[in-house]
Amino acid sequence: MQGEILSVKVPAHCGELVEGNDGAHHFLASYGVDLYSQVSIQQGQTKQQLNGDKSRTLLASMEEQYGISCEGLSLSMMSEIPVGKGMASSSADLSGLIVALNEWFQLNLSREEMFKILTEIEPSDSNLLAPLTLIDFMQGDILGQFLAVSEMDLLILLLDEEIDTYQFYQKNQYKDFITYQTLLSDFINACQSQNISRIAELAYQSAWLSGVKYPYLESFYKLRKHTGFFGLNIAHSGTTLSLWYDGEILPRENLEALVNDIDRDHLYGCVMPQRITNTGIQIEWGNNNA
Repeated sequence: MQGEILSVKVPAHCGELVEGNDGAHHFLASYGVDLYSQVSIQQGQTKQQLNGDKSRTLLASMEEQYGISCEGLSLSMMSEIPVGKGMASSSADLSGLIVALNEWFQLNLSREEMFKILTEIEPSDSNLLAPLTLIDFMQGDILGQFLAVSEMDLLILLLDEEIDTYQFYQKNQYKDFITYQTLLSDFINACQSQNISRIAELAYQSAWLSGVKYPYLESFYKLRKHTGFFGLNIAHSGTTLSLWYDGEILPRENLEALVNDIDRDHLYGCVMPQRITNTGIQIEWGNNNA
């Protein structure tokens, strides 16, 4: 591998379409967004530029469990994903790191095996897996895989707060299992029939069930009366609200004007135009001598 460099890019995941506990599983489904965390490995001076303690914990665990050593390797991690907003920044970092280690050391672990390892570090989003995957984010179980949500335009609104996802799920207690069983069953049916309108309804229902307070949530949802606006979802453990639309039918400038008319106090301090992406994880080998 002399002279080679491995690069792994992992997309953010924007909030949750649905999330809850049906009494058997802590279930979650989300979708990819065109913001990325990138992990690179190459031979050279031993150097580890990792984001946060969890990445270092994962690296140490992989070295111990699989007998690998990163001596003589340069590991770097860069991310453009907002932190603490419910966009799976930590899950993207950890997913990129474990995929990079799996590729570099030829460990031959499946994505399912790697996902299980990640949930031992922290509750994990499905960045590692194919879109659209329904998961148990606490136990690392895969509950279903469906055709991906169509790639569409997003207007992502961020509140000026940060959330510790791990602490959030340690405190969160679900009680109404029957309601969540219905939500889960309805979501699976909507995914199987590729009913985006129904998925949008269930994402809104899940947002309300979460108990997380987002300013003007109902007003934003009512934008569905405008042609080209499809729905919204929130980060149940973050501060992100994502609006789904078709920019060719409803231009972004027009949607931003509607948002500003609702959010006159500018409680959402950052507005980001993005797109849903279904490309998943991108793995690329190159030559650093080129």
